[in-house]
Amino acid sequence: MTLIKPEISPGLSDYNHALTISNYESLSPKLRQEWELLRREYMKFRQWSDKDSDSDDYDRDKTTSQVIMLDTDGKISAGMRLTPRPSIQETKSWKMLDGITDEHALGIDGGVWDLTRLVPGKRMDGGIKSMQAFAELFGAAFAQHYDIDKNPHWIFATDAHFVKVFENYGIKFTVIPDTERGDYALYHAFPAELTQFLVDNKDKFKSAYQSVARGIERTISSRNINGPNIN
Repeated sequence: MTLIKPEISPGLSDYNHALTISNYESLSPKLRQEWELLRREYMKFRQWSDKDSDSDDYDRDKTTSQVIMLDTDGKISAGMRLTPRPSIQETKSWKMLDGITDEHALGIDGGVWDLTRLVPGKRMDGGIKSMQAFAELFGAAFAQHYDIDKNPHWIFATDAHFVKVFENYGIKFTVIPDTERGDYALYHAFPAELTQFLVDNKDKFKSAYQSVARGIERTISSRNINGPNIN
């Protein structure tokens, strides 16, 4: 398990005191229980699931990264999962929507990373701190896998409002054509391109840039690795 310790640096706030990147089994029992409960309640709130348990084959997959932000009290501020898959057709996101066929995957070749369970903590207000926490998770996850995939391709199934909020913040997911099902659709993004966009537009999207950069920096410093350029 990689536990990224809190830094003493300007801008570090109460919501992003510590960052954990781990597989599911390596999480502490207390954190694992809180993480599963938070996900389950959020999934029911969004009417994505009515199951009593949210643990699934992605959690049992040791290649899945659970990326979790903790506040100063050790409570979860935000979390997400990233799971590598050989193709988009083998992702959970692909299977979430009805009527998706192989034709929708045209132009999306090779392996992808399935982004699932992007969930805010109970204490988060859904405003700027939530966006900062999510952006920092994105940066941390991008840097975590940089040594094995410098240009990862992320897949994400969600609703249009959620994506619009991210776009206004400076982080854009692109819809996969003809996958819209009501308010929901399949989206994808290349975090290398998202990061470069924020570097090039750091004055316009200052908060997003700083948060993504902080996630990258914290991961790089904890693992002592080379990572994405954020300058």
